Amino acid sequence: MSKLLKCLFLLGAFCCITLCESTQYKIHPLGLDSATSSYPWIMNGKGDLLGTFETKGESLRKIFIWNKDTGTVVVDQIRKGSSAVGLNNLGQITGNFRSLDGWIISKWQTHPYFWSASEKSFFSSGFSDIGMIGSEDTYSLGIDDEGNILLLCSKDNQLYFWSQGKTTILKGASNIFCEGSIHNARLNNRKQIAFVQKDAQNKMEVFLMDVVTEEKRSILKNTNGVPYVYALNDEGDIAGIIKSQGKKKGFIAHRDGSIEYMDNFFPQAIRDDGMAVGQMLVGDNYLGAIYEHGKVTNIHDLMLPPEQQSLAYDQIYTLTGISNDGLICACVSTAGVKQAVVLIPE
Repeated sequence: MSKLLKCLFLLGAFCCITLCESTQYKIHPLGLDSATSSYPWIMNGKGDLLGTFETKGESLRKIFIWNKDTGTVVVDQIRKGSSAVGLNNLGQITGNFRSLDGWIISKWQTHPYFWSASEKSFFSSGFSDIGMIGSEDTYSLGIDDEGNILLLCSKDNQLYFWSQGKTTILKGASNIFCEGSIHNARLNNRKQIAFVQKDAQNKMEVFLMDVVTEEKRSILKNTNGVPYVYALNDEGDIAGIIKSQGKKKGFIAHRDGSIEYMDNFFPQAIRDDGMAVGQMLVGDNYLGAIYEHGKVTNIHDLMLPPEQQSLAYDQIYTLTGISNDGLICACVSTAGVKQAVVLIPE
């Protein structure tokens, strides 16, 4: 690892590195040479990246984790075909897998899982099935640094909080708006959750709830559209998009109660200092972008010249996460193939 990268990680332990006009990024390939495609789902505050990849001749995706010490490691203990939805700063992973359940009449159902490389967790190290709530499809939506997991039960789209083997219903968090594989709820490290709730008139409202007290407050309502919550940081800032009449716009609901709307920025992740990463629309193409202090910056404008890059790429399609020390996980297109990379600030 370069001296620069080591310094970035040490500095990131104490503060968040902000973007400046002189910042330039270099692509760090992840070494998934056998992959036909890969995708970066989550980056935690330490800069660890959780993603999935597919290989030729394999119909089911696999999960990998990348960090500064080990590089890219394929997590073979997690079942092939599983999703990856949460990665905390301890390196613990949560997601979902499909299982054929039932003795007489079997059917495929969704189970949440927990994975840890350490013995110091509720489960022993390795892969563990958290189990369904009742006999209903149950989805994991995220994990915090204590190993607590936010769950959604498909019956009434009700949220639950799993902690050390105990599952608690969050009574004020039912009828969560879900669309396909999009489950509109997020968990942070302060035991807060952000979610989109649908009322009897099918109107959508974004709430922030304290898991311990179950007190909740309205963050966003009367949007004249459908809101989607994509990120919640530890300061209580919520980032997402609103879709209306075939169009969409981004939003960030700040901790002070103010709300920013962006016509051409669609956030995927937001750091504790308010810096967000995601996509912007340029012509007919979605490209990775950074949002900070009211300004949207096309990530292509911040990249080192092609001759200084270790990977030739066509475009950077989206940014899905950012660490405290300024590392960004991105999905790039190379010869029409999408692959996960890390962008390192120089």
